[in-house]
Amino acid sequence: MFGDVTPEQCSDQLLDSAYNYLLSYKYINFGLALTIKNMIPVAPSKDRVIVIGAGLAWLAAARQLMLFGFEVIVLEGRKRAGNLLGLLAQWLSYTLHKVRDQCPLYRADGKDVDKYLDKKVEAASYVLLDKATKVRQELSQVFSLREGSKTLRKDSGVAMNAEEMSSFNWHLANLEYENASLLSHLSLAYWDKDDPYDMGGYHCFLPGGNGRLVHALAENVPILFEKLFIPFVMVEIV
Repeated sequence: MFGDVTPEQCSDQLLDSAYNYLLSYKYINFGLALTIKNMIPVAPSKDRVIVIGAGLAWLAAARQLMLFGFEVIVLEGRKRAGNLLGLLAQWLSYTLHKVRDQCPLYRADGKDVDKYLDKKVEAASYVLLDKATKVRQELSQVFSLREGSKTLRKDSGVAMNAEEMSSFNWHLANLEYENASLLSHLSLAYWDKDDPYDMGGYHCFLPGGNGRLVHALAENVPILFEKLFIPFVMVEIV
């Protein structure tokens, strides 16, 4: 990009040094830009490196090592590669569509959910989370957010009819969406510890599914799935 606008006396050593620095510390790219992908050696020239796990961080590390000339093998215990980063979509020139601020809710019969009822239930869900924040300091055992929410709702004595309960479950499901995990997998004590670091920007979705990002990052990276790695021993899961 900068080769054509860099003074001739700086184009070799200075520009290369700056590029190599940014590349080594991963300030630029995920190894997906075409210019970078074409730089990955076809035949490795350095030792073999085993990367444990096919999450996005490890896939990015694997691509970086391949760019440096290492022979790389990724071992993944599951049947698929891991999660996503929205920034990857920008590098891949994938179009993201913003999620609207307004989210009308519908019942199973297609009718609108009563707005007053939903606001009432939403307020109750916030009260429930506030209570969870207070009581978790007193807990000596480890509970999931789902266990805590069920117990607190029962103890609060708040009665809900079927329609209110359906709306309440939707708000719990929305909380799972925000945390990218089931409430049963979220710790009651620590589920919101990253709130101070919440990132700004729009909520978006990727047409075709988030798997497109993972597939792009895993392209041409040797991955052995369903492999459990114990120090110096590779075991096949059957």
